[in-house]
Amino acid sequence: MKRFMPILLYTCIATIITQSPLFGCASCGSTGFGSSSNLYSANCGSCYTGPRTIFIPRSIGAYTSRELLDCSHKNIPCMNGTIAVSVGYQSTTHSYPLADYFFGSDTLSFKGSRVTGRNPQKDLLADYYGMSQKASGTISFSPSIKTFVTDFNLYIGLENWACGLYARIHMPLAYSRWMLNSCCDSQSASEQNAIDTTAFPAGYMNTLTVPTNPQPLSNALNQSISPATSVQHALSGEFTFGNAFKSWAYGRFNTTGCVKGKWNVADVDLILGYDFHRDDCSHCGVYLQAVAPTGTKIDSEYNSQIFNSMVGNGKHWELGTGLSAHTNLISRCGYSLGLYFEGNITHMFANRQVRSFDFINRGSMSRYMLLKEFSVETNPANVIFKNNLFNAIDYATRTCKVSMNGKLDGTLKLELRSYSWNLGLGYNLYARSKEKVCINQLPANQTLIGYYGFKGDSNTDAIGYGVDSATINTVPTAIYSDKNLAYNTNHGLSTTQYTATATAPGAVDSPVNLYINSTGIGTNDGFVYVSAIDNGSLITNPTPVANITIAQESSSKAQLLQQLSTGDLVAIADRIYTPKIIALDQLDARTGAQPRMVSNTFFGTIGYTGCCYNWNPSLDLGLEIDLSDIGACKKVKQYGFWLKGSLCF
Repeated sequence: MKRFMPILLYTCIATIITQSPLFGCASCGSTGFGSSSNLYSANCGSCYTGPRTIFIPRSIGAYTSRELLDCSHKNIPCMNGTIAVSVGYQSTTHSYPLADYFFGSDTLSFKGSRVTGRNPQKDLLADYYGMSQKASGTISFSPSIKTFVTDFNLYIGLENWACGLYARIHMPLAYSRWMLNSCCDSQSASEQNAIDTTAFPAGYMNTLTVPTNPQPLSNALNQSISPATSVQHALSGEFTFGNAFKSWAYGRFNTTGCVKGKWNVADVDLILGYDFHRDDCSHCGVYLQAVAPTGTKIDSEYNSQIFNSMVGNGKHWELGTGLSAHTNLISRCGYSLGLYFEGNITHMFANRQVRSFDFINRGSMSRYMLLKEFSVETNPANVIFKNNLFNAIDYATRTCKVSMNGKLDGTLKLELRSYSWNLGLGYNLYARSKEKVCINQLPANQTLIGYYGFKGDSNTDAIGYGVDSATINTVPTAIYSDKNLAYNTNHGLSTTQYTATATAPGAVDSPVNLYINSTGIGTNDGFVYVSAIDNGSLITNPTPVANITIAQESSSKAQLLQQLSTGDLVAIADRIYTPKIIALDQLDARTGAQPRMVSNTFFGTIGYTGCCYNWNPSLDLGLEIDLSDIGACKKVKQYGFWLKGSLCF
């Protein structure tokens, strides 16, 4: 019975735990972290299959298949031990699952709001990234993860203190290099994937310069904004345009191919174990395991770039228990066939991290939409545009509390020994529960503490035309900005589009037309505000002014100005601006949470053990194939190998 105990225990653990809610997909419920007033948790428990903003792979320190020590657990009445050092390598083999995990595809398509035939469900709105309204471009990704590891393992038998007592320390030092490997649809490398660079019309991405006198039309045309020249340029996060005068603090795309890896200690395992059974042919025991979080910290610096290199388990403390056992199934004439098991279950404690999130029901990549910043005036109902545009990635990147129920790592190995040589085949099961994420009220970028609304394709400012005909059907002769009027507070349009998505603009919220009724007929007594985006051709072509499409504003007033019979323009009332402000509960916590992971690893080893007095040096070569299920039919495949040298005493 003792010989079959490891098999029975492993079967029970693997069956019960992997089929339980601990590692499954449960209905939405309490996260346990929602009581604090500065935390918000949304959709934490529901099953979400869309793209994610972060990927935390299996830690290189959580491979019990690499931690099996052949000559440990000796049945001798004195202190003994094993020192082992290994070097290894891992690499992903298929790029599409990783690209699909992040973007829902391996290719992103960008098309401007003025591109004919753009798909409002699939084509990302290029305007958000500073690309021209007429720009069309794609970028493809072939992500890869490569990891080099040097593993240190120390086993000390504490037989002098208590029979069967032992301690272990396991510490892998890893170098990990994550690459997006992007490629665009350029005609030639020298063109740097050039796209249409038609300038943004005046008032679309910028507020207009305050004029002191009526300006000629040529001056207005000079206030247009130059767009990004390539998809890579736009996604770098460094490109600024118009009122979007700050580069991205987070979520930048490294499309240069020049990627620096990271060195770090993945995890430090501290183990105290006790073998309740031990003889020359078998052993079986239990142990306590603590994991110190020494890997990559998921903070603001880490989130400055998408698909940043990572080492470790997300910097969680872990505490759990494990089982270690082996038995010789056959032993005769210099040959032996042994069965080995090593497995543990740990709880991963909550910690503080920085994560990025998409917005609910606005699609993947909605975290990169353009936002307008607003300030609250003396009248709380009067929310006014501050002439600032921000990419939503800086708003949607926040500190949060992250926890997981648990982690399982178990290995079963069959090993054939013939004198000094050994040959092994094994299977490793790794399972990790899905994350629970509770979002902090404050963004990681502490400069973004105002009020924000979706810009969509609305204007940031409007242009005022003066006309000199009673019929208002001639080419405008002068251009004004409403900011030169005394009643105004020197800001552009407070327009928002709450229904905008990552791929399509929306309708103006609480729209009001900006125009003036011409009650008096005389020279220069006609005046109208127009949308530059809808009427760009009007500025250069002799189109009748009567065909102007008036601009819109998110406001509660029907008119901006009224013209008196004297020809003077006056404000009809104090203007109340009512754009639609976004709130924290519109961030989708699921998009920044890691789903459940189940990893199946198959491996083989070949080794040689020497004999030198009381020292038994050994050398083992291992090869592995790792198939990781990260949810929604996404499977990350990787291969690896390691060379381990150990010294038993």
